[in-house]
Amino acid sequence: MSDLVTARLVLHPMTVGEAERVVAGEPDGGDRWAPEYPTDGDVFAARRFLGTCATTGDPRPFGTYEIRRREDGLAIGGLGFHGPADANGSVTIGYGIVPSAQGQGYASEALRGLLLFARTQGITCVKGDADHDNIASHRVMLAAGMRPAGQDERVRYFEVNWSWYGVRCVFRHRELGVYEERLTLWRARSPDEAVERGELEAREYCVDLDGVEYVEFAEAFRMGGEPGEGAEVFSLMRESALPAGEYVGRFFATGAERTGS
Repeated sequence: MSDLVTARLVLHPMTVGEAERVVAGEPDGGDRWAPEYPTDGDVFAARRFLGTCATTGDPRPFGTYEIRRREDGLAIGGLGFHGPADANGSVTIGYGIVPSAQGQGYASEALRGLLLFARTQGITCVKGDADHDNIASHRVMLAAGMRPAGQDERVRYFEVNWSWYGVRCVFRHRELGVYEERLTLWRARSPDEAVERGELEAREYCVDLDGVEYVEFAEAFRMGGEPGEGAEVFSLMRESALPAGEYVGRFFATGAERTGS
């Protein structure tokens, strides 16, 4: 699979050969390791990756990633998934940066990149944890968009959840003299995030259409499950005392509707 690229980093999916060299602590001519890399955490993650490959096969894309700095190509840490998604679409992640590269926002940038990738892969929940006294790691997960999800006597838990939302936006076609309502689907952490993404798409929709403006009205509706056959995308209840036939004629079957898909 391809590398994941962020503003300053490359998240490189680790291969079996690369993991074996990390465990051995012996780079070959193609490896570019920063001083202090690999850490004990990197070695542990590489061993887990090799164990998974040996027992159930290569877990990519839900494997281990080497964090490389784009400016010099040096490996400065690692992050990845503890395994494939469970039956509910949930995964657990871990990460680490060598001491000399800490404090520069690399960990949160890498984690944001991995979370974005997880969302595109249909993951519904990403979980992580850190010791109570590891305040820096708490801040990394918070900065990446994860939220506290409890604690026990040893660690604090963090997670991020995504749900499907339908976002309805309203447009005005000035030359046609009509209003248009469009419903788009988004996976988001909250209704506000869904509306933000829906409105961004709404404004892009208007760019190439003459005489069409977004009227700055949007509503978000959380779906109960994954989109698929029979999934409810949108539901509207309107109070009316009209008989069924008159109701449909009043609001829908007027003969003047313009529809599209």
